[in-house]
Formats: sequence, C-alpha cells, structure tokens
Amino acid sequence: MAVGVSTKIILDTWRPVKDGLFPVKLRVFYKRSHRDYSLPEKKYLGSKEDIEEIKHNDKKKDLKKLLLYFNEIETRANDIIKGMPSFNFPSFERKFKDPTFDNTSFYSVFKEYIETLKKQKRIGTAESYSSSYEILKKYKKSLQFYELTPELLQSFENWMVKKEKSLTTVGIYTRNIRAVYNYSISKGYINRDSYPFGRGKYEIPAGRNIKKALSKSEIKKIIDYSPAPGSLEEFSRDMWLFSYLCNGMNINDIARLKYSNLVDNKSIVFHRQKTRLTKKQNQRPIKAFLGEIALKIIEIHGNDRLPENYIFEILKPGMTDEKIFTTIRQTVKNINNYIRKIAGKLEITKDVTTYTARHTFATMLKHSGVPTDFISEQLGHYDIKTTENYLDSFDDETLIKYTENLTKFE
Repeated sequence: MAVGVSTKIILDTWRPVKDGLFPVKLRVFYKRSHRDYSLPEKKYLGSKEDIEEIKHNDKKKDLKKLLLYFNEIETRANDIIKGMPSFNFPSFERKFKDPTFDNTSFYSVFKEYIETLKKQKRIGTAESYSSSYEILKKYKKSLQFYELTPELLQSFENWMVKKEKSLTTVGIYTRNIRAVYNYSISKGYINRDSYPFGRGKYEIPAGRNIKKALSKSEIKKIIDYSPAPGSLEEFSRDMWLFSYLCNGMNINDIARLKYSNLVDNKSIVFHRQKTRLTKKQNQRPIKAFLGEIALKIIEIHGNDRLPENYIFEILKPGMTDEKIFTTIRQTVKNINNYIRKIAGKLEITKDVTTYTARHTFATMLKHSGVPTDFISEQLGHYDIKTTENYLDSFDDETLIKYTENLTKFE
C-alpha cells in the first residue's frame, strides 16, 4: 500500500437520514486529509450503537454478514491502493466505483477520455479521438500501458504509412495517443517513468502541407463568379468568401455568430469555439472588420436582425450539441463540395476548401509584410508556432522576384 494511506468504515454522522440513522461509508485517509465514499452494492444505514455492536459482537448471524461485507469493502479498497503507482483521490474513486475499470489497459483509459470529452460537449474532438482509438485497435487488438513503447509507436507509424496515411494524419493520431497518455499520468493511473514520447524516444511527425493558399488572381476569380441567386452554390461561395474576409473564421464560428456579435455594422467580435472550453482563462476576443463584400453577404443571407438571432440560418435555437455538430459538419461538407466545383469551373487547380480560406487569409497578410504576431492574434492562436505552421510558402512570382535580386547589381 502507498505510504500514508489508510482506510476505515465509518458512520457519516454529518448527514443523518432518519430516526438517528446515518449512512455507512468508507473513509480513506491520505496526507492529513480524508474523503468518504458511499459503499457500492448496498446503502447501509445504522446508528452509532449498531457499529459498535458489529465490531464487538460478530456471533449474531446478521451482524456477522455485515462485518464480512465491511471487511470485503476495505480489502477491495486496499487492493486498489496497492495497485496504484502513486495515490490520489480521483483515480482511487474511479476504480472504487467501477471495479471493472482497468487502469492498466490503455484502451480502457482511452474510452474514458473520449467519454470525458463528450461530457464537456467537445463532440468534434471526441470524434477525432474515437478515430484514433479505432485505428490503433486495428493495429493491435489489446494494449497495456507497459506495451506502449517508442518502438511500438514507430511500428504503428510505419504501418499507417504503408496504408497510405499522410504524415499529417499520422501526426493527428499519435498526438491524440500522447494526450491520452498524459491524461493517464494526471489521473495517477501510471507514472512518467516509461513515458514513450519526446527526444530520443518516439517523436511525432510534423507533416507539412504546401501551397494551401490561393493567389490574388484566384481569389478575384471566385469573387467575380456569378452563381444563381438563392442557390446552394451561391450560399457556399459566399460562406467561403466570408471566412476569407473575416480573419479566416471557420464555419463552426460563422454558424454560431449572432447579431449581438455585430458592432455598429462595421465589425464582428467573437470568441473561437475551438478554444472556448480548452482555454477558459484569458480568452481573447477576435475582431474582424466587415468590408463591403462581407456586409453584402450578411444582407443577402442574414436572418432577422434581432440580437439573439443567428446571423446566418445554419443553426436553429434549441438544437442539442450533437445536432449542432452534425449540422455544422454537413454545412462544411456542402460548402467544400460546391467551392471545389466552382474552382474547377474557374480552372483553379488547387484543392479549395473552407480550410483554404483560413490559410489564404493568413498567407495574404504575410505577403503584405504583416508581422506574424499580428496574424497570430487575428487567427485567434495562443501559440505563435501554430501560426507559423499555418503560413504558406511564398508564391512563385514572389520567389522569382527575390531570386532575380540576387544578380541585380545596379
């Protein structure tokens, strides 16, 4: 058993139930503090006299059964404590309440983490982790923590590459695996002694996508394109342009915009949905200036101008979190479908998606000489390295211009 941990069956005398009876609970002591836990299987109520009689008179059949039950509870609790690399109350509680939970199984903890994300209403993130969970299980059906070594992770990466997964995709899956491992450490399920990630161990690949951004001439083609008024093609083109013109705002945030976010019909102030739950402290509001085209898009596709109305009729009041998630995902799918077709008609050879609009916004600012820290703020990034990864390489025209300067001596 971990040093300084002890257990005891007690009466919770702070919470009388009725007629001088109190709930019987397990008390766990650790480092001058303690916590009480309700007994599983049964809810036993007793008086102070009952507990004393149970302890000193185990000959009565009924009392003997209760004493055996209490001893069984303490034995189970002590077995859990013995199996913990380091004691903490939250991880003990998790195992005590659900004896079937196996904190030595990476997959058991993985599933718990996914359920935690769902409870936090991070539906999209939970789906991403579910995908990582499923592909890892295809590679290895069962997985204990001690098996999760740098060698296994590298083998898993090689296996995915053979299945034609890009390094970017591999990076997403393995970062999710690392996050679950870190979660396990924070819960006390394992310690850091065998941590498989980092320099000299397994290093997560950083895929780099080249030329996501469009050129100015390609953007102008999309602006000048004339879809049929009121069509899904028009809506998709306009949502793509709105994203590009408003700080590369993603569709998740565009769908949630309300007229209360509109300031003097000149700008929009909002918080990124992506960081709303993960960055609860010091969230920075993002301000996007509304130019002529963006204002026209609101005029064409906007809802009734009431403060609590969504600007665009993508979401409806009263939707569940799951319905919001599936609606936004389908909206993104539709926009990508139509904007790709528009790009094909305009002979734009790049793969144009909603993601491209965000990259193009950032890259255009970069080519205009705007400092990276300003671009980072406009994108709503908390780490400037994230912004640096977003920024596209310079276009061929700019590279040619800079290269020619190498031999211009006059």
